[in-house]
Formats: sequence, C-alpha cells, structure tokens
Amino acid sequence: MPALSAFLPEAPALPAPGGLFPAHGWSDPTAIPGKTQAIGFRDAQVSEFSFTPDIEPDELAEAAGALVKVVAKRVWSQEDNEKFADRIEPSMLNYAMENFPAGRWDGHMTAIITLVKKP
Repeated sequence: MPALSAFLPEAPALPAPGGLFPAHGWSDPTAIPGKTQAIGFRDAQVSEFSFTPDIEPDELAEAAGALVKVVAKRVWSQEDNEKFADRIEPSMLNYAMENFPAGRWDGHMTAIITLVKKP
C-alpha cells in the first residue's frame, strides 16, 4: 500500500485487498443475473456506474483509513494494531496531499447496482 509504505514504513506490510475480499464473479455485470438466479432470485436488473468521487482529502483519508484498518485488524498482531492503527488515517491524508492535485484523489470508481425480485 503506497500510503503506508511512504508514511508508515515501519508498519507490517498488508496483503492486496483482492485476496482478502475476493469478488467470485460479482464484479462482472454480465455474470450477475445468472449468479442471482442460481441463488433463488429472479428478474435481475444490473446497472454499472463509473465516476470520480468529489471528496475532500480528509474525507478520503477517513474512508480509506477505515477500510485499511479492517484489513490490518485481520492480518496484523494485536500489538501491531495498537502501535500503528491510529497512524493509518494521517498516513492516508499525507499521501493524498503529496500525490494528488490539492489532495483530491482523481481516480475512477465503478459501482455495480443490482436489483432482484424474490421468487
């Protein structure tokens, strides 16, 4: 994770999020109708939205920090969590301020929204 490597290098490394939260095909909008039908739902309507979030640097650091803390809690020892968890959010903010225009992340996100009916 670049923010922690840059601003909290003494913290233990974290695994890539994809390995902790595998999508199992749920990130493919064309596969979702079949997957929902297989678990007993019908009439799936899938919409995909791509966007760049308009978020202040401190809000980005808070949101990203919360997610990183969840991962850290799973893989770090209790001692490491006590030592480093409170420093994750400030590391994220410092990284944003140094790497994005005015600290505002300019990346793209995709949301897949699926509505289904019960049988």
